[in-house]
Amino acid sequence: MKKVINMINQCSKVASVSLVELKKAEKEIGAMFPEEYKELFLETNNAKFGDWTLFPIQTKDKSVLPIDILSHNRENRPANMPSDMVCIGENINGDKPCYRIRKRFMQELIFIWSDKTGLSDCKASTFSQFIDWYVPKVSNKPKTVGTFTVESGKLIVTDPCYLENEEELQIILSNVKNGKWTASLNYNDEEVVESLLVFYGEKISSGK
Repeated sequence: MKKVINMINQCSKVASVSLVELKKAEKEIGAMFPEEYKELFLETNNAKFGDWTLFPIQTKDKSVLPIDILSHNRENRPANMPSDMVCIGENINGDKPCYRIRKRFMQELIFIWSDKTGLSDCKASTFSQFIDWYVPKVSNKPKTVGTFTVESGKLIVTDPCYLENEEELQIILSNVKNGKWTASLNYNDEEVVESLLVFYGEKISSGK
């Protein structure tokens, strides 16, 4: 699951779910989640992968999350969906990945439900395979992010999630040449950002 966890949209990561909260959700649904699903939620809740978002599992702090997986399957469940299917998320088009319940266990197979066509015949054997099939791959070749202009003689290197409030998670480069710069990213084989490259003319500044 390491590769899948690394593909989570980092800005979507929130506090993880506890084993107690997972077991409570299983009890209310009436079936146990596959192990890799539980492993993911022990890392983060309500994860996003590309255009897909997993429904969150309710935690003690109910105010910080949208409608949870239990509410989706009770109140927003597609009318014609088979009763043994559990929706675990959806994409921007409303398509839903689902697990099928067999003898109080959810199978590892991932089915796709579409309101237009119903259940798809094409199913992934595991959640990891589902991500591999349906989430766009990130090339490990350098990817240009864009251009920007420096006027203050400084650059701030940080994750956008921490730009405003987390100064300890920022790197400030001083004595930077003013003018137009180009930024690009390099990825490793696990599709994780390996380095940030910033170009001005013939000069390159990098950070890992």
